[in-house]
Order: sequence, then C-alpha cells, then structure tokens
Amino acid sequence: MPIDKKALIKSAYLHFRDGQWDHAIEQYRKLLELDPADILALNMLGDVFSRKGRVTEALQYYRQVLKIFKQQGAKDKVLIIQKKMSKLDPNSVEEEPAEVQSAPAAGGEAAGYDDAIDTLKSKVAGNPKSLELQQKLAELLMQAGRTQEAAETVLAIANALYNARQFQKASGLFQEVIKLDPGNLQAHIALGEISSKLGSDSEAKKEFLFVAENLIRQGSLDRGQLFAQKAIQLKSIEAHYYLGLVYYLKNQMNEAQTEFETLLKFKVNHQGALTHLAQIFTGAGAVDEAYALYERLLKADAKNAEALEKMAELDLQQGKSAEAAAKFAQAMDAFAAEEQWERAATCASQAVKLESQKPELYLKLADAAYNAGLEQQAAEACLGLAALYDSQGKAEEAYQMRLKASELTGEPPPTPPPKKAAAPAGGGTSKTKDRPLTPAEETKVMMNIAATYIRQGSLDEAIEIYQKILKTDPHNQDVKNALTRAYAMFAGVNPEAAVGKKAAPAPAGGEDEQKVQREARERAQREAQVRAQRSATPADKGAAAKAQAQDDLMQSLGGEQEDQIVGDHQDEFMTVTVAEIYTKQGLLNEALKIYQKILEIEPGNLEAQAKKNELEATLQEQENLRRHTEEAARSKKDKDEKPDAAKGAGPDAPKKSAPPKGGKGKDDDEPPGKGRRSRVSYV
Repeated sequence: MPIDKKALIKSAYLHFRDGQWDHAIEQYRKLLELDPADILALNMLGDVFSRKGRVTEALQYYRQVLKIFKQQGAKDKVLIIQKKMSKLDPNSVEEEPAEVQSAPAAGGEAAGYDDAIDTLKSKVAGNPKSLELQQKLAELLMQAGRTQEAAETVLAIANALYNARQFQKASGLFQEVIKLDPGNLQAHIALGEISSKLGSDSEAKKEFLFVAENLIRQGSLDRGQLFAQKAIQLKSIEAHYYLGLVYYLKNQMNEAQTEFETLLKFKVNHQGALTHLAQIFTGAGAVDEAYALYERLLKADAKNAEALEKMAELDLQQGKSAEAAAKFAQAMDAFAAEEQWERAATCASQAVKLESQKPELYLKLADAAYNAGLEQQAAEACLGLAALYDSQGKAEEAYQMRLKASELTGEPPPTPPPKKAAAPAGGGTSKTKDRPLTPAEETKVMMNIAATYIRQGSLDEAIEIYQKILKTDPHNQDVKNALTRAYAMFAGVNPEAAVGKKAAPAPAGGEDEQKVQREARERAQREAQVRAQRSATPADKGAAAKAQAQDDLMQSLGGEQEDQIVGDHQDEFMTVTVAEIYTKQGLLNEALKIYQKILEIEPGNLEAQAKKNELEATLQEQENLRRHTEEAARSKKDKDEKPDAAKGAGPDAPKKSAPPKGGKGKDDDEPPGKGRRSRVSYV
C-alpha cells in the first residue's frame, strides 16, 4: 500500500506543534526515506533537534539544507539557515559569510561593499527618518552577507511604519525580518499585534503562542504568561498549556492543574499536559490518579519512555516489584530506541536490581552503559551476569562475561575454566577408568542429574532426562514415578498424591492391544510437546511446558477415565508432527485420523493434504499386499486338499484355525492398523 505523503507531512507537523519531538523525528525521517533531498523534512529535523538541545544532529541537517539552497542560488534562504546554525554554534558558519560575499563577484560588484555600506550608514545617520536610505542600506547589507545588521535595519524601518500606523507595509517588513532572523521575538510580537488589529485572529494566535513558548524557554515567565493570556483571549486552546506551564514552573500547582485540565477537555491526548498533570498528582500523593494519566499517555504512545519510567517508579513505591521491573525494562528499550543511552542504562540498572535472575537484562544494561560511555558500569553489568552464570553452573558463559569486563576496564584477562570431558553416548556424564558404566549405573547417574535440576527448580530439564531414560528402559517404574512427580510439581499438584493415584490398579476389562495403542498415543504426544518446547522462545517455553505437564499428568493418572481424558485432549495434539510420529510407530490409521482432523480445521493445509494422500496410498498398498497374500494362501490350500473334500469335511479334514482370543479371524476385512499393533509398516 503506497504511503500517503500528505498525511505523513500533516502528522509530522502536528507532532511538532504539540512538542512531541520524538514522534516528529520519526515522521520526518519517514519523509526522508521517500525523498532524501526533501528540504522541508531536513529543515524540520534540524529544528526539532535544535529544540531538543542536540546540537550535533541539528547542524547535520541544517548543513544538508544549506547545500541544497546554495545549489539553487537561493541566497535569502541560505542566510536564514546560516542564522539558525550560528545560534547553535557560532563557529559552525565561520566561512559562510565569505562565500555569500563572493557571490556578487560574477556581476563584478564584489569590491567596494564595505565602502558602500559605510557611505550609506553616514547618510542614514544624517537623515534618520529617510526610509528609502534605510531600505537601500538593508539591501546592501544582505548582499554583503551581513544578515544580522540587515535584520536590525529592516526592523527599524518596520517599527517606523508601525508607529505611523501603516500596518500593511509594516507587516511585510516584519516578515522580512523573520526571514533574516527567525527567532526575532520583537518582529513576532509586532506581527501578532498587527494581525489582531486587522482581524486575523488565527495569525495573531500563532504569533503570540510562538512568543510565549520562547519566553518560557528563556525563563522569562511573567512575559510568557502575558502572551499566553493574549492567545487565550483570542480563543486559543493550546495557550492553556503554556499558561499551565508557567504556573507549574512558578510552583502554583492548583492554577497549573486547572489550565492543564481545561486543555485536556479539548485535546484528550496532549502529551505535555498529561505528563505535567501526572507529576502534579504524584507530588500531591495522588498515586492512582497519576498512574491513570500515565496509562492514557501509553494508549496514545505505547513507547513513551518517560511514562513507562514514571509508572515503574510508582509501582516500586507501592511495593509492586514485578510490575516495576517489567516497566523499567520497557522504558529501557524505549530510551535505547531514542539513543538516550544514559537514561536507558538507569532504567536497566533498576530492572536488574528487581529481576536479578534474567541474563538479558544484564546484557542490555551493559550495552546501554557502553553506548553512554560508562565503561565501568558496563563492566560491572558483565561481572554481575558472570556471577549469575556461576550460580547456574555455566562456567564457559561466566568466563566470557569476565573476559568482556576485563576488556572494558583494561585489567588482565581471567583464567579460562577447565574443559569438561566429553560426555559418553546415551546421556551418561562420566566413565570409570577401569570399565564403562552399566545401564543401571548410567540410569542412576542420569536420575541424580534430574534430581539436581528439580532442586534448582528446572523441572523441564528434569522431565526431559526422565523421558530419555524411559526410551531405553520403558518399564522402569522408579523413573515413571519420578516423571509423574515432576509433572505434578509443574502442574501445581501434590506429587505424592499423583504417584499414589497412578499406582492404583487399573479396572479390569481393557484389552492389551488398546493399552498398547493408548501408551503409544501418550508417548507420541509427549514427544511432540518436547519438540515444541525445544523450538519455543524462552518466554513461551515455561508456559507451554506447564500446560503440557498438566495434560500429561491427567493422562498418567489413568484409571477408569483414561480413555475419556485422552479423547478430551486429543485435539490439542492434532499436528503434522504427531501424525508423523504415529506413522513411524506403525499406527497408520491413527496418523490418517489426525491428517483428516487437520484438514477439517484447515482445508488449505497443503502439507497435511500431501501427507494424507501419501498415507492413504501406503495403506492401500498394504491392503493389496494382504489380500494378495491371503489369496495365494487359499489357492495353495485348495491345491493341497483331497478330491473328496468337496463332498464334505470328514473327521480327518483339517480344521479351520480359531480366531485369536478377543479378536477377529484372519479372513476378516479389517483395515490394517485398527485394533492391532503387530502389522508391519512400509513407510
């Protein structure tokens, strides 16, 4: 979908107008992605960074604008940008006036500027009321690149016309002054007054708001208050914010609250008003009201770093450590996205204090501190993570963190940890010098490792070890009981009660073949869940494992309702992976049912459709082979029978073998795989 450039420009301007600098930067940068030479976007980015006090970035964009204007020969615009740059850094445009002065050389008029200017100044001094002489002087000063002097000369002419009540002419000259000197408050005030006198309230409001904002920034609060009130008299809504800001800075909190609340009735998501009002409530101890305002800020801007940090502080005051840690982590990411590294490091440090067992927080703290130039703090974060890895038995990871810390501080590198001996196949951890471990000894070692994981709270690792043991020793009741206990702890159930219930005798009447199928189905489900756990993200892994633990526990508790439990939870495992596991185990009909179920839910699942077709073909081949084998056997039997067999079976006639107990005869047309597990799979 093509980007609406006009909408983007409007959005960027609104953010700029409301003082939402970071959002304005984001929008103007999107405009630059569409057109890297977009003068408007480049100039506005310079203005935004200038207002944020980030001089280097502002000058970077202004220089790009300056280059384009020079290429276009727009001398007046060149002077305006030079003025902006000189305000940020007087040395940034040291050579620029010389370039401007050399411009008239093409016309042969470069020489004699200084003399001509001095001559005109003398004439103006002799006849100060001559607006014509002053106009010529201003033009000559602009040609010479002496912008500030030109602006002062034009301002003098404009004031004279204003005092003579020639408002239209004066207005044009004040606008000329602003072109030469955009921050000239006297010209903006005059334009506001003229616009008000001429009935152009909209233009007057803009000028008074500009003046109020700049006076407040300069610390001239009383004058800023005056012009904010002038704008309010002209029905300006935004002016309530500046008036509220004046009261806030004067510590008149009741008056400030009134102004901010008035503004929010019309502009419900005004970030400046919401932020300052929340701070007022915080100072007054109204934590709930402050928190609600920060939540409103986050609804308007989910990555508002200031709001996230303040909410974290409020959570911490109320003893909500987990919520505070999460908010500090979010604030850290938001500040990092804005490259405010010091504030990102501050939030990361708070998050680490509250959640000291999360390695990713240490890494983000180290990264933010390093980018902020705080190498010592970055090194301390690396050492803290090394200590955490030590407690988890991760010696190599701990060594790498200490090595990084030594690089940051310039200290000697740490001693590498001793290398571990290679683990033997089958999951054992070691072998004796004289002989390899017996299967029983290896099982005992693995059980001890699993028990250690359980003591450390790592239930998923313990469960995985128990499952590995059961693959080689599927009838080990001790391992089964240990696995049931682990599942019970994961699911929040009493482990001993779970083991006791599982050990209860199963009701009579179940067939062996059905039990085998049921065990295979449970094993397939567990294997599928293990695969899902290994591929899941760390954040999802715990929740998925716990949910599966509850499922497996319910199935392991068997009893009279075991078949019902399996049926209830079967849909959760209707995946291609489970079907493939059934196929490998020879349970082809079970696999086919899963593919059919998947296609009922997702008719467009091409993988499931292909597997289903392949499986149906295999089943048909098996059925054809079975029929062919039976027909061949019957044919051979007919040939071997005596001629008088057709007259009836005598006492010596061979008897037809009885079907197996509890099952069907060989000649029954039962689909392969149903009710039996002994059939061979050719997949």
